[in-house]
Amino acid sequence: MTAVNDLWSYLETVDRPIVLYGTGDGADKILAELDRRGIPVADIFASDGFVRNRVFREKKVISYEEARRRHGDGMILLLAFGSSRPEIIGRFYALANRHEFYAPDVPVAGGELFTASFARAHEEELRQARELFSDDESKALFDSVIRYRLSGDIRFLSEPVTDPDRVFSTLLHPESYRLAADLGAYTGDTALFLLKRAPKLEALLALEPDSRNFGKLCLNTAPTKKVEAHLVAAWNRPDVLPFSQGGGRGIRHSEGKKAVQVRALPLDFLLDGRRPDFIKFDVEGAEREALEGCAGSISAHSPELQVALYHRSEDLFSLPLLLHRLNPSYSFYLRRFPCIPAWDLNLFAVKNPF
Repeated sequence: MTAVNDLWSYLETVDRPIVLYGTGDGADKILAELDRRGIPVADIFASDGFVRNRVFREKKVISYEEARRRHGDGMILLLAFGSSRPEIIGRFYALANRHEFYAPDVPVAGGELFTASFARAHEEELRQARELFSDDESKALFDSVIRYRLSGDIRFLSEPVTDPDRVFSTLLHPESYRLAADLGAYTGDTALFLLKRAPKLEALLALEPDSRNFGKLCLNTAPTKKVEAHLVAAWNRPDVLPFSQGGGRGIRHSEGKKAVQVRALPLDFLLDGRRPDFIKFDVEGAEREALEGCAGSISAHSPELQVALYHRSEDLFSLPLLLHRLNPSYSFYLRRFPCIPAWDLNLFAVKNPF
């Protein structure tokens, strides 16, 4: 990409065919922004096995080889889905070695894009948030994520990355946990991961608003006898909220004709005075409200925290700044688990780091 403000501005200047790789929610968001800017898409292709004579947004979905036959290696590819699977990530980099290849950053939960104008408007907040992180790895990752979001260039996502085991063995203290909470528990993957690494854990509160996921959560964690599952959304006050079906891990807070009504509660209400040692927040864009819903526990008890920072563009700076206001004693670390695009980006807050 040439030296322009951001990927979207660059795409407005090119005269080569732009081809979308993937369909679904991500493709809808990318196409909406391209349409808004008057940028045409020549074709849409899917991975082998997913073509199946489909039509997406009034375009026939073709194969990669067909896209190459039509447009050659000079086509610009835009990735419209994500994956953490090593073989698929390897495929992305292979395509990037052959073509001009970008993964446009579109917020999972909607809202403003992370464009050059957005970055300039929030320059001071970004600076303040970066300074809160306690090690060079966090700051390098912070910088890389910004470069990726502006450029769409997946090479900025190659390093630094880590894995959950390393985080829990070097930054956090699961051996001391007795009470934990998992907000956005999905089907129990994080709960089961944590139960294996926290031998003293007596109880884990798991909040999941999607009824289908909740059923699987209860089934998957039943043998442990330690999981207290709640079919509720984490929020900052008792409420009933409209949620719409998402394309990923479940449902998210959203208005719409097909919305379902979901009970919402603050975690502090469910804790009822109990002292948590660890809380995970991955609630599809409602992280701010979920944090506000356990502000009392965070301020009083300094539980170790894992907070998703990738659902909204502003999460990268607004959530660290909010947490610092709630509890200035925390040390912050930024880590990203392997994934393209820049999902699975998490803030880890600890009071007494190693």
